[in-house]
Amino acid sequence: MQYERHIKNQIHHHYEEIANIATEFLDKEHYENVILIGQEDEIKNFQLDLPRRVNMKVIDINHLYMRDNINKIEETIINDLRKDEEAKKMNTVKDIIEKAMGGGSETLGMQDTIELAKAGRVRVLTTVIDRVHNGWKCDGCFYVAKDQYHSGCPKCNGDMKETDLIEEAIRLTYKNGGIVELVENEAAVELEKHEGIGAYLRY
Repeated sequence: MQYERHIKNQIHHHYEEIANIATEFLDKEHYENVILIGQEDEIKNFQLDLPRRVNMKVIDINHLYMRDNINKIEETIINDLRKDEEAKKMNTVKDIIEKAMGGGSETLGMQDTIELAKAGRVRVLTTVIDRVHNGWKCDGCFYVAKDQYHSGCPKCNGDMKETDLIEEAIRLTYKNGGIVELVENEAAVELEKHEGIGAYLRY
């Protein structure tokens, strides 16, 4: 029994030591996603020694073994990160749609979004990857419009030229210090119901 207690203490000390090293590393490098890989019982015991702030960053747990091929482990990690990224983007799109439809400070659709991007109000622009939306832009006052019903710019009567409005929205967002998120797959399908573009606003 004394020997058994000694072994258990040694195991606990090992988990504690590795948890401290991992926590110090994660705090220093500021990683947002953590994936734990190992045998089920070992991971459960290991997590008991991890602080709450680290456990909150765990996006997945995989029960692999030391003898598993390194390529299999890398493939598992990549798939986990991809799934987590897809889920986050889907949540962003759903949140923007829900708040915009409910009268919140978010926006959907091309014309409103690009006008707000031009005014510097877009905090996070979300649009579908590789999407093109043809529109018009004035060379003089930089007025941008989804449709063009006049021979000249309705603001300054300058020349209007065709442009990609998605590209314009991205450029304006970056210019004013905003963030751009490009979505695909299920998130893109949802956003396409609203001309493939939406945004969180600063105010």
